[in-house]
Amino acid sequence: MAATTLLLLSFALNLTVVLNDLLIPLVAAAVPIAIGIAILRYRLYDIDLIINKTLVYGGLAAVITAVYVLVVINIGALVGGSQRLWLSLLTTAVIALAFQPLRARAQRLANRLVYGKRATPYEALSQFSEHLSETFSHEDILDRMARILAQGTGAERAEVWVRAGQRLVLASSSPPAAEPLTPLVMQNGTLPEMQRDTIVPVSHAGELLGALAVDKKRGETMNAVEQKMVTDLAGQAGLVLKNAGLNRELLARLDDLRASRQRLVTAQDEERRRIERNLHDGAQQHLIALKMKVGLAEGVAEPDSKARAILAQLKHDADEAIDNLRELARGIYPPLLASDGLGPALRAHSHRVTVPVELELEDMPRQPREVEGAIYFCCLEALQNVVKYAQASRVTLRVWLSDSTIAFRVEDDGKGFDPAAVVRSSGLQNMHDRLEALGGSIRIQSAPGKGTVVEGRLPLQA
Repeated sequence: MAATTLLLLSFALNLTVVLNDLLIPLVAAAVPIAIGIAILRYRLYDIDLIINKTLVYGGLAAVITAVYVLVVINIGALVGGSQRLWLSLLTTAVIALAFQPLRARAQRLANRLVYGKRATPYEALSQFSEHLSETFSHEDILDRMARILAQGTGAERAEVWVRAGQRLVLASSSPPAAEPLTPLVMQNGTLPEMQRDTIVPVSHAGELLGALAVDKKRGETMNAVEQKMVTDLAGQAGLVLKNAGLNRELLARLDDLRASRQRLVTAQDEERRRIERNLHDGAQQHLIALKMKVGLAEGVAEPDSKARAILAQLKHDADEAIDNLRELARGIYPPLLASDGLGPALRAHSHRVTVPVELELEDMPRQPREVEGAIYFCCLEALQNVVKYAQASRVTLRVWLSDSTIAFRVEDDGKGFDPAAVVRSSGLQNMHDRLEALGGSIRIQSAPGKGTVVEGRLPLQA
């Protein structure tokens, strides 16, 4: 442009011919260079289609000419003039048959040269339509949508936003966001202000479900073909975003349900600890005080009196009541679990089980109370079932760490049962509820005559 301006000024000022002779070649070279930079760097003039068709048919013309010259002229000179007509007809027929495959190949090559990795915008749209007919998870199809949107428009960044209540949440982007973006609040059911080059709402059955957003590279703008492609993609994406929104809402409700169940388990354990403290500090202390008073009365009673024998029996009954109360308190929530942890509490309980218990307890750091409580009470329930129903001669209790989880396994050599034929008891249901409330799982494996295995896992707490 500068060279052109100088040339015009030289004509206007009537400068010397020598100066014009120097400027004309410079302008002649500068103008096509400037046009090429404008087209290729900034994608101006919207001539992608013209360039594409020129490459396709120009390349076809060159190939056909080269083949015709090679076959008809060069080979015709060797076979003689009488055969040239038949050779020409044969060559024309071959070229006619090969024209469509050659054109398709030339079109793909031209698309790649003009559009780069993204090919044509409508190839990208066709890819998305094909993906809709296939089976993908919602996250995968949204990732594919963002990637196809970026490739089809040559965007620096493409985003897929999904409506969640009265907020817009970034569901996917290409390239992926380095940090999660803050959800945007919608106003009166309309899209909020978004600092993006192009924003197209996505709707289904008149309901606003989200938006597609595109940021072009600096100095680039969306041409008409790309704009129409984004609009058409938004039209196809309505049902996808509808399903994605429902899926996100369902997952949110499942998270709320899991959190609610965890709160219930925590509250249950807190109530267990409260009852255990009340029994220890209340009823147990009263019984101990009563036993001491009975002992004092026994000491002052006449050695041969009936009262002394009755007081001795009362003292024995008080000892039994205290032992029973302590056993009850340990079953509600053992103090040893709170003070020393899972391993010592399980060792202490195993000594009170009537079936021989083989312990395999791996050393591990203390876990939160709800995790230790869940493992402890699940193991107790499994051991209790062995004593009541299994008719086993031995049982193995193992607790270990594995792949960021804490796991337990209770295995007996009893009579076993068919899990499919047995109604789940309240004890087994409590085990399921405890573990699932903390994001864990439980598996029960058994068969008649082959014993029973109860295995559960919980994720380790950070």
